[in-house]
Amino acid sequence: MVDKLSIKSKIPEKTASTNIPITKLFGQMIHYFPSPIDSLLGFMGKEINTGLSVSLSPYHRFRAYKHGFTSRAYRLFDLKNKTSLDNYLSNFHRIEYTGSINPNPEILDNKRLFYEFMFEQNLGKYLPDLLGYIQNGKFQGEKSLKDYLIERKKIIMRPCIGFSGSGIVICEWHESKMIVNGNQKIIESFQSKVREFDRYIVTEFCEQASFLNDIYPHSSNTIRIWTMNPQDKKPFIPIAILRIGRKKTGFLDNVDQGGLTAQINLETGELSSATGCPPSGKIKWHSNHPDTGSQIKGSKIPAWNQIKRELLSLVSEQPELKYVGWDILLTNENGKFVIIEGNNSPGFYSAQVHKPLLEDRLVRDFYRENGVPV
Repeated sequence: MVDKLSIKSKIPEKTASTNIPITKLFGQMIHYFPSPIDSLLGFMGKEINTGLSVSLSPYHRFRAYKHGFTSRAYRLFDLKNKTSLDNYLSNFHRIEYTGSINPNPEILDNKRLFYEFMFEQNLGKYLPDLLGYIQNGKFQGEKSLKDYLIERKKIIMRPCIGFSGSGIVICEWHESKMIVNGNQKIIESFQSKVREFDRYIVTEFCEQASFLNDIYPHSSNTIRIWTMNPQDKKPFIPIAILRIGRKKTGFLDNVDQGGLTAQINLETGELSSATGCPPSGKIKWHSNHPDTGSQIKGSKIPAWNQIKRELLSLVSEQPELKYVGWDILLTNENGKFVIIEGNNSPGFYSAQVHKPLLEDRLVRDFYRENGVPV
């Protein structure tokens, strides 16, 4: 048991000449608690400090924190109306434990290392064509960035380390004009801007299948497929979702920026109604796309069984990829896809808003096998 008196003796006392903000004092106190209590208090403090907290009664806020959930997750998953929270993977478990399930998480955290790994494993055929890298403002490739743009008509640049779609740049060459993230630019001004970039990966831009265009044509709508690779069993898919862009997300489908997700039936490929994961935690379900009116619920991912088989076959040959959230883009109706990236410890809001992960015994066993105490 933690000796509260010894902890208290280490916390700096507030004097007349010392005015310590409460958030800073809270941050100092956290370090005197043992793991994993320090991590739990840490994410609670971060939620309060960043203003991402949503309105909950004192009882439900205590209940959320006690079980390791942020107030946003508690609202998104409608935990207020559930007698047991045990079937839901908590924020605390994800933060404290799941990031170290993969033996080499940097492969998935760094897009350049991911490309290198995939090529070393002879899996480069699944990736968009690699054109080069931007390092310290300088493009490194067989041709110049301008030549690639004129030749390919459309390219995409992404930070090697980045999350939630931040920093992504899509460049298009149309009628001798450059369009950057939807805005016309002068090539010279853009090249000057590139000099500010560091550790970016530059690839071809892959066009999505017409099925995805029919749902929403203004963003690349990727499929997020989770895979789990137990030590002595076959890899499996616990959940898959289609991420769908909206007017508010621009050319991205990212959920953190206002996109939608629809759960994919793992047996049939059929889509559920779609919802977002708003900061308020108050969700709204859509059978049809709210901007285009296109049908979502009941639509089916083309060649879904083929996509599953091919991805699971890939995972089965890569034991170091134990726990991955794959972002894939379907490029035709026959099941052909490209892997945009793999994610270590994938974000779970967009998954558990559809169903609790731990209701599946295989999922719970996988986490326990890998040191997650669920």
